[in-house]
Amino acid sequence: GLGAVCLMQKHAFAYGSLDLFPNVSKESVKLYGLVSVQAVLCIVYILFGAGVIIVKVAIHASSPVFFELLREAVAAPLLFGLSALFGQRCLPSAKDLPRFLAAGLCLFGNQMTSIVGLKLTSPVVATVWQSSIAIWMASVTVLAGCEKVSVQKALGIAVAVAGSVFIVISDAHLTGEGEAHMSHRRWGHFLLFAKCVCSSAYMGLMKDLSAKYQAVPILANCFAIAGALSLALHCFISKVPSLLQFTCWSNSPYMMEECFDGAWRVRADIWGALTYEVIFGTLVAWLLLHWASQQVRASEAAAFATVQPATACAVSSILVVMKGPAWAMAHGIWLPGARNVFGVLLIIVGLLLTILNGVHAQHAGEAGPMLPRSMQNSHSVEHDSEIAPDSGASIPSACGAGVA
Repeated sequence: GLGAVCLMQKHAFAYGSLDLFPNVSKESVKLYGLVSVQAVLCIVYILFGAGVIIVKVAIHASSPVFFELLREAVAAPLLFGLSALFGQRCLPSAKDLPRFLAAGLCLFGNQMTSIVGLKLTSPVVATVWQSSIAIWMASVTVLAGCEKVSVQKALGIAVAVAGSVFIVISDAHLTGEGEAHMSHRRWGHFLLFAKCVCSSAYMGLMKDLSAKYQAVPILANCFAIAGALSLALHCFISKVPSLLQFTCWSNSPYMMEECFDGAWRVRADIWGALTYEVIFGTLVAWLLLHWASQQVRASEAAAFATVQPATACAVSSILVVMKGPAWAMAHGIWLPGARNVFGVLLIIVGLLLTILNGVHAQHAGEAGPMLPRSMQNSHSVEHDSEIAPDSGASIPSACGAGVA
């Protein structure tokens, strides 16, 4: 996966050039590119969905804020190293610093509300909330006049989100004892809602910055900013017992006490999850998401987030069967019921409608997903190496995608 990221980065993220396929029609290459992007988006959200389960198990007796701080502290230097390896400019220009700060703040909000919300709820609920980003992105881009929504695409998004909402409603039954459990669960839902808002804002800012910078330095700077904010937050929380108890809450008093007493402790059982999150959840998934988001409309990319709940349901079922109900309940993982399966089927149907809409748009010659620059101009070169960052060669558009 990391090798694929490096290869795409080295060749300006090109997945096809007409010069390489002299006997293939332009429409066929465009269709192949569309299917490739959709496959990448599916892989990205499968990685994210599996990561939610892995992280949930890892933080059962650890602070979620501290875990996210460790992830960002490890990921940021690695991303800067990749940026230097690719010969890209690591630091933004002074006039772009406010936009990078805003993007870093949104990434911080996205990551922190996500992992704390996951701690207070369940993996299925957390991934279902991620699916609602499709509504936010589609609404914003349509209201801004950035893209038109066909009936089929709107229906696909609606069906997929309906399946996600159905899973949340079916998961709302009492899974713990007492009012404290339900109170923390409600707070978890609120944090996951805030995560969707932050994620939508970050995706918009990322598309704006991508008109001038490449994915690796964007992500490196945003993770560095998020890491600094996470350090400040954890220092503050660790000094306030009520906040530390809130972020460490668990059904198990023993696990809650372990988390509370070891706010700065790196437990041995988090290393596997941390490794997965840094390599697959950051270096692979986030970079692929950055690339894929430049090839399709924002609402189409966000619609693939509905793959996450399906992945979470599948992995949760496997863990419950393999580890047993007692182990699963102790780690906040529950076996999806028949209603969850029905919701997943709705998600799959909605996703298929969205995918087929893009394919039909390509066949009809409509303005479908954006093509990589290498397909628009086979003689293009990497803009980081040929265009000075302050040359004004890329002008952000109102839709955030940028006009080269």
